[in-house]
Amino acid sequence: KELHFPDEPKVLFGRYSDRNKSKEQYDSWDKSLSLFKEKKYIESYKQFFNYLKDNDLGNVIYVSEESKISFTIIQGSKIVKGMINNHEITAEAELVRFDLLEVPVMRKLLQENYYLYSSKFAIKNDIYTLKYFSPVEDAHPSGLYYALQELATEADMYDDVLVEEFDSLHAINLEHIEQIPD
Repeated sequence: KELHFPDEPKVLFGRYSDRNKSKEQYDSWDKSLSLFKEKKYIESYKQFFNYLKDNDLGNVIYVSEESKISFTIIQGSKIVKGMINNHEITAEAELVRFDLLEVPVMRKLLQENYYLYSSKFAIKNDIYTLKYFSPVEDAHPSGLYYALQELATEADMYDDVLVEEFDSLHAINLEHIEQIPD
């Protein structure tokens, strides 16, 4: 829902997944399902991203090559980046940076992994991330939708939760966030 007042900045509320879809987006969804049944995975996922993409928000960016798709999904304060080829799908959202591995943080993330269905917390260099991986044959568009939704919304929540709860963690990748003046 968009609220706009004279002389005030544009502010968007709500999550992207709550937005209504156009007829063209639903057509892309149907094509995605048909192409997946035919095992034309790359073509299926192109249609899948056309379904997700909202041109007004610019929430999904994807680049398609012959046998590969690179994609970016923006959800709140986090960015999900991923890649699809003829064999696998990977997606990842970087959450927070750490100076030193600490048992309480790792214990919390390990415990939280049990509540996630598709994605899992992981460590990449000095960054805690949330990751998703699947062979393409197992990533039906319906399942992929819920997997990416989980990854994006959980990443958007956990970066704030972790920084608040643990002083040793630092927020990262905030360049795309527009600060609204008081």
